[in-house]
Amino acid sequence: MNPYNQFVTDFARLANGAKTLPLGGFPPAPKPKMAPEAPRALFFAPHPDDETISGALGLRLLREAKMNVINVAVTQGSKRERQAERLTELQGACNYLGYGLQTTVPNGLEKVTVKTRQNKPPLWSGMVKVITEILTRHKPRVILFPHERDWNDTHIGVHYLMTDALQQMPAHFECYTVETEFWGAMDDPNLMAVAAGLDDG
Repeated sequence: MNPYNQFVTDFARLANGAKTLPLGGFPPAPKPKMAPEAPRALFFAPHPDDETISGALGLRLLREAKMNVINVAVTQGSKRERQAERLTELQGACNYLGYGLQTTVPNGLEKVTVKTRQNKPPLWSGMVKVITEILTRHKPRVILFPHERDWNDTHIGVHYLMTDALQQMPAHFECYTVETEFWGAMDDPNLMAVAAGLDDG
């Protein structure tokens, strides 16, 4: 008897059951009280949904450290016909999680890749300027962004976008930097963050 039969059957049952679940429309998760001038943490998300997929530490900074966590939507995806819709979806996700939301430019930055950094310096410099302006405006205590080997071209591009922007900041600017992972694991991570349930107050 094939030992995987039951394993696959259970997955098929779960997938079919998931089709009956509602798609969104949930009230926001309980958000902890925080001071009006609470320190800020910026999550620089390469795509809408990364704030949820890789956002465990962001949730803990919000719920345990009482930091004002703001998702920075670096891009709104590569399909232009879906960018407005994806922003609406992202607004709903951030509202549920308790994150603020900061866009970059209308419809998000595009072509945030190492290739752009190498071959189109003026375009890249403009994107770096957008990020430095966001850092200057929010004065974050913590920033989160992908590590340099996270496989996906845009994730890697956002890594270099952030490191280039940080190099442009004035000497008095300082914050903690946290590298996240999703597509590619880090070779030498030094922190694992797990998020608690959103309904535990």
